[in-house]
Amino acid sequence: MIMNDQISDNFWNMLPELVIAKILSHLSLLDRLNASKVNETWHAASFHREVWHKFSFLEDQVSFELLHTDSRGNRCHIERLNGVLQELAVYIQTCGRHIKELKLHMKHRGSLQLFDQLVSVCYDTVCFALCVDSNILAVDSFKVNLYKFFQGNTQLEVISVEDVDFKTRNEQLPLSLIHSNRLTKLWMVNSFCSNSLSNLMYLVNLKELALCPNSLNFSLLCHLASRSLRVLHIVANSKTKDFYQEALSDYHWREICRQGSNLRVHCHLGVNHEWTEKDIFLKPSIPVQSLIFCKILLLNYPHLTSLLCNYHKSLDTFIDYSMDLGSYSIHSTEEEIKNKERFIIQLVQNSPHLRTLAFKEVLSSGASLLIAYTNRQLEELFLLEERIVYANYLDDFELSEEVRIFIRSNCMQERFSSAMSDLLGREWHPMTRLEYMDTILEKYSLFF
Repeated sequence: MIMNDQISDNFWNMLPELVIAKILSHLSLLDRLNASKVNETWHAASFHREVWHKFSFLEDQVSFELLHTDSRGNRCHIERLNGVLQELAVYIQTCGRHIKELKLHMKHRGSLQLFDQLVSVCYDTVCFALCVDSNILAVDSFKVNLYKFFQGNTQLEVISVEDVDFKTRNEQLPLSLIHSNRLTKLWMVNSFCSNSLSNLMYLVNLKELALCPNSLNFSLLCHLASRSLRVLHIVANSKTKDFYQEALSDYHWREICRQGSNLRVHCHLGVNHEWTEKDIFLKPSIPVQSLIFCKILLLNYPHLTSLLCNYHKSLDTFIDYSMDLGSYSIHSTEEEIKNKERFIIQLVQNSPHLRTLAFKEVLSSGASLLIAYTNRQLEELFLLEERIVYANYLDDFELSEEVRIFIRSNCMQERFSSAMSDLLGREWHPMTRLEYMDTILEKYSLFF
């Protein structure tokens, strides 16, 4: 065993610096710092440019890692975090100019010094993601340095900014003509809400844009859709405070679609306001490709289903889930299940291009079988095991005798999963809570 340990140590110690640098580049910031202290070779390798092409400082993640490696209390944790920031400062000064992908989530003002250092050396960044807490926004130097960063990085191709709103009415955005050649993806979620968006008119190569509902602008979307914009995310999450003011009418959406017939809209709706399910927002002419609801409350399917008929040519994803597991414990009577699943089945029947589907509602196994029978092209059907009632409530549905017999023969628990697998052409099963939440969150919690 000792000999094997020695061989292992010699193997790691004899690796070429470039190989070590490649290994370090795949580690988190904290692991990079720890690995750089293994020996002189690893320390030297930690200064290679390849190590720092990606720089991801997520304060919550760093704090979590520190707490799991030190149990000496909060004060010591803060001291260690400050120590990490000091160590990173050395690498930023030496290697910061090599950073291509920069991702920051800052919560405390102590992190501002890190940002100031990055701004002073980063002039060749390609991808930039930023999320901050409100106490960071209160520091005047942060805004100055953020604007300086945008002005100094004209090669940016991807920008994601969340919760960065200085509440400066009609001030121009720090993005302009100098970014127009390279920028193809821009996400501004709960950010620059009071700013003028006129500078975005210059971004004629923009292919993907994310905005909050009240930031939607008719002239801007018409212009960008006529050029290269193909994907529009409309995002209202838990930090989106404003009530929707009907920024765009149905006429506006028809004109936008006329300018860009290939534009597709993805709605990410995580607020409990009723407007997310009404025609004040869901205009008939929006080219909706996906609707993702992340709400504690159950949806109003009778009203929603009639609106979704308008998207029968474009809708391929419908997700209704909640991060609060209490939403999945709401009891439903047999009559309530019958009424709601009637509208859910109608939604599926009216959306022939659906490929992804998830519901919070309790569904009978009979309704689930009819959904799969109606649309055998479903690639993902997320049904929570505990929200399935093994019963057939479809006696009053107009069904062919073949379909009726199939459902009646397979709605019992022991045959249900096998029948669903046969219909969908792949192995399928109802999901446990853990499996359900892990899968949904991984794929559909992008803006939540």
